[in-house]
Amino acid sequence: MYLYMSGCGTFNFLPFSFSPIREIMMRQNEVHWSKRYCDLPCHRIVLPSREIHTAATGPEEGVRNIHPGYEPLSRWTERHPQAYGIGTSLYDCDPVTNRTSGDPVADVYAVVAGENSCILALADGVGWGEKSRLAARCAIAGCLQYLSSHLYMANTTRDIMSILLKAFEHAQECIIDNSAAMTTLCVAVVCQLETSGRWGLCVVNVGDSLAFTYKTSKGVEEVTIGSHYDDIERDMSNPGGCLGPVDGYNPDLRNLTFSFTVLDSGDIVFLTSDGVSDNFDPIIAPCSLCEIHGDHDIPQYQAYDTCMERHKTMLDDMTKVYVTGKGRGGEW
Repeated sequence: MYLYMSGCGTFNFLPFSFSPIREIMMRQNEVHWSKRYCDLPCHRIVLPSREIHTAATGPEEGVRNIHPGYEPLSRWTERHPQAYGIGTSLYDCDPVTNRTSGDPVADVYAVVAGENSCILALADGVGWGEKSRLAARCAIAGCLQYLSSHLYMANTTRDIMSILLKAFEHAQECIIDNSAAMTTLCVAVVCQLETSGRWGLCVVNVGDSLAFTYKTSKGVEEVTIGSHYDDIERDMSNPGGCLGPVDGYNPDLRNLTFSFTVLDSGDIVFLTSDGVSDNFDPIIAPCSLCEIHGDHDIPQYQAYDTCMERHKTMLDDMTKVYVTGKGRGGEW
């Protein structure tokens, strides 16, 4: 399981409304999503082991300074071939000061891989600056702190969803307690299903940090599509929701979504901030590997006249880049 990222009490809900189609559980391929975790499939799982194989956090010190008592993260020193994250910036670098615009990078990740389970978490601080990075670090730290003591009591995938929701509450509290700003948060838990010999992927996300799977037979698929179901045009200036003091204290949970899918051995799970996903959007950044060849009278982007087709093209482009191993400006 990998994370690729790039920057750019109970919950108190802000006023919002959902259309009826988005309040019920929906399914695309093997991905189920809903605004209520009780609507999703419920599978019995093998009790998650407390044994930790590897843990990673970053970029730089990641959440170490926020969560110094969480030993698996404090002992992590290098990338592991089965669980790691990458954090960088795609913003321009000032040729005079040699500083990158938007520093410090406000994205933060953590991966905790156990004997038969794995936690992947990614937060992207809204805006720039120290308080945005602090918000992302607090979100990951608060979430991990709760998961570290409660995930191992889960008996079903529904239990995991309930624990994840409570972990988001602790993430919000950690942000408020540290006077931080706003951040997105996406947390995924891989668990071993009890009877089928397969694996379950439980995801909760708010904002535009997203979760994906790569399967050899299907390519890249998005698990978090329910948080921005592509029936409307995207607004890149609005993450859709976030944790933190949006109104001075409360989070914005408009697009908080629970998602579930089933995995097979060999499948890959990865999370990205919008710094990655935006760069695969066929309108924002057309993929050089996927150009339309021949003579055309209209720009290529006009071929994507529906939101769902635009999203499908994004996933196809991600699959092609994943298979070839060639990304913009280098290799994965």
